[in-house]
Amino acid sequence: MFFYTNVFSRGDKIYLRGYKDGRRIADVINYKPYMFVPSDGKTNTKYKTLAGKPVDRMDFESISDARDFIKRYEEVANYDIYGLTNFQYVFMYDKFHGDMKYDTSQINIIGIDIETDSSDGFPDIEKADKEVTAITLSRKGEKVLLGMKDYTPADGVHYIKCKDEWHLLSNFLKIWQSGRYLPDIVTGWNIEFFDIPYLVNRITNVLGSQEAKKLSPWGILEERKIEVRGRENQTYTPAGVNVLDYLNLYRKFKFEMQESYRLDNIAEKELGSKKLDYSEYGSLNELYVQNPQKFYDYNVHDVTLIDMLEEKLKFIEQVIAFAYDAKVNYSDTMTTVRPWDVIIHNYLLDRNIVIHQFKKTANYDNLVGGYVKEPKIGMSKWVVSFDLNSLYPHLIMQYNISPEMIVEKEPFFPVVESLVQGYAVIEGPHAVAANGVKFRKDKQGFLPALMEKMYNDRVEYKKKMLEAKQLLEDTPKEKTEERRLIGNDISRYHNLQLAKKIQLNSAYGALGNEYFRWFSFDMAEAITMSGQLSIRWIERKMNEYLNRTLKTDKVDYVIASDTDSIYVNMEPLSLLVESDDTIEIVKAIDAFCEQKIQKVINKSYEELADYMNAYQQKMFMKRETIADKGIWRGKKMYILNAWNIEGVQYNEPQLKIQGIEAVRSSTPKACRSSIKEAIKLIMNGDEAMVQKYIADFKERFMQLPFEDVAFPRGMKGLNKYKDRSTIYIKGTPIHVKGALLYNDLLNRKGLTRKYPLIGDGDKIKFAYLKTPNILGDTVISVAEDLPKELDLHRYVDYNMQFEKAFLEPIKSILEIIGWDTEQRSSLESFFGEV
Repeated sequence: MFFYTNVFSRGDKIYLRGYKDGRRIADVINYKPYMFVPSDGKTNTKYKTLAGKPVDRMDFESISDARDFIKRYEEVANYDIYGLTNFQYVFMYDKFHGDMKYDTSQINIIGIDIETDSSDGFPDIEKADKEVTAITLSRKGEKVLLGMKDYTPADGVHYIKCKDEWHLLSNFLKIWQSGRYLPDIVTGWNIEFFDIPYLVNRITNVLGSQEAKKLSPWGILEERKIEVRGRENQTYTPAGVNVLDYLNLYRKFKFEMQESYRLDNIAEKELGSKKLDYSEYGSLNELYVQNPQKFYDYNVHDVTLIDMLEEKLKFIEQVIAFAYDAKVNYSDTMTTVRPWDVIIHNYLLDRNIVIHQFKKTANYDNLVGGYVKEPKIGMSKWVVSFDLNSLYPHLIMQYNISPEMIVEKEPFFPVVESLVQGYAVIEGPHAVAANGVKFRKDKQGFLPALMEKMYNDRVEYKKKMLEAKQLLEDTPKEKTEERRLIGNDISRYHNLQLAKKIQLNSAYGALGNEYFRWFSFDMAEAITMSGQLSIRWIERKMNEYLNRTLKTDKVDYVIASDTDSIYVNMEPLSLLVESDDTIEIVKAIDAFCEQKIQKVINKSYEELADYMNAYQQKMFMKRETIADKGIWRGKKMYILNAWNIEGVQYNEPQLKIQGIEAVRSSTPKACRSSIKEAIKLIMNGDEAMVQKYIADFKERFMQLPFEDVAFPRGMKGLNKYKDRSTIYIKGTPIHVKGALLYNDLLNRKGLTRKYPLIGDGDKIKFAYLKTPNILGDTVISVAEDLPKELDLHRYVDYNMQFEKAFLEPIKSILEIIGWDTEQRSSLESFFGEV
């Protein structure tokens, strides 16, 4: 088994790290690249362009020779050069051709966390002006901790006591370079913008720049400046080592916003565990001075949390599977354009087709998005949702959307509304997308063929995963080695199918990026507008069928629709069921959807494919949710009381919530779960029960700490609204105002060494204040906790917080169904019964 862990090029060389037959390898190759040029016709060539023109392969003695050649001919008319100029990926294509076989257990994944002195304020990362006080490294559960004070380690932790920081950093580098801890992947929380750059800069200050380069097995450090959420960050990549920041992995693969991306918050949410609490010491520096044992435990625990997160979420395993499937480096999977550029290059070169050079196209207006219908506001009974499967990849397959298949864009093409009603006339031999772009049908384009292959591969991997799971169930427990190998297969197939899913879902993102080699505004628009047509087409067909079946006239049974989903009112059908039992009604609706509605959907989409002269019919819509109640408050804002989801029947209803404050990261932590509880009562209780819950929760709310009742927000535009004399300018957003007031207060009280100032890109929490107060304003924002030294806890306006954070969201739901948040007095109750 031979597989890479990192490949990069520098100068004329390719630097390769990986494993061969279970042994680590590191090789430096004087690489001789190749490109493609228009054929001179003297020899037969197997290579051609996407347009079918023959090209000859041209080999070069070095990478620099190839780059000189490209530069020399880039301005020469009618002499196009073809091929991928990121030569490390061409090397990976040739060296590791075909399906990659790899063993994740051999890949050295190292977790890291550092602590620094903070006695004189927080460290400046670029200056690295504070001493490193602790470093913990983790490998497969075992830990190495380096510190300078006495410490009694727990089981699984090897402690190295160092004389001073010079010895601490020197020992750290020796361990890092050792065969056991030399990383293929280094991970941790926010290591890309703190731990790694701080270590590089601090080692440079204390030991010298040559020592800092030892963080790379090749002795090469690549410095970059990256702007993230309005703030410029310095970072380094040690060449040959893949830096996979677990914070970035969580943001990319979790697919849901969080109120805070602090490790403490994420660990509590995912693991039910938190960082080690040291609040009794006031600050981390005081903890270090007064209780080194607990300080080092704190450092070790942070690395343990990352190990636990990976054990549960397996994001690094997903990245590895994705990287090997695409033939890119692990870190490339964090982007959209690079993997797809390489995937397409490899797919085409397998077929002896070469790619053109990237040329930025003219910028267009914003692309049209998915269709979202104005919903029926209020409560609906017996709602059934239907979803289109992998809509955008299947649209690419359906209309044969691919660069070499484009014929033309028909001018004055009918609007989507005319297409939906079937008024337009589609003529000619070509498939026609909803924006009027015509695509050839004589053969399948490379892009839909690639989509179809990926989709089929995913189906096959899921099948093999399920077969392996069944095999594991049938294998006796005493056959431990056999079960271990089966378990590896399950993990491998799971990650492969997930990698295919991620690739498919990211395809449209790449196509809509103007910096993508294959970007085309017409193709991207063809996808989104054809998506609008698909969802609106089925809305019309569903209404026509239900009106015929229920003998009604022009009743709109589709409550809402959103890009790839429709929500249908099935209440009239529920009334035909001869039972009041909810489960029996669910089963009856499920049977009706399967036996009747599904046939209507399939036939309708076949008609659409014929109408648009599609290359093939690829719209697959299935029933997803059956709910006895649904409430819509607006577009993309709904609650479903679901009894059956994708065929899984529940004994108790499950809430599906979209766009309501209960699922928004901007809602205070204490209110999200309570809003959900109130919604459950709205769905399954009565008005009096809801009113009692609101009153009881208000009593609890008034006793909660600031951090649980404050509003989470992201900070942006701090400098834009800052004013030297008045602190903030007129029109400053409330949370920004609070941040500027907070920073000013910290400066005035001399607390900036103990508490960090809020900066652009930070996550903050803000709350309203009662007036008059010692701050002289109505709001305060904080970075983490509200410092006791500010003496503002007693001014927090809990009534205002409760009104805005909890009561207003609940009231907005109750109002549309005609309920009140509290019992109203009537004249009869005031005067008494007569």
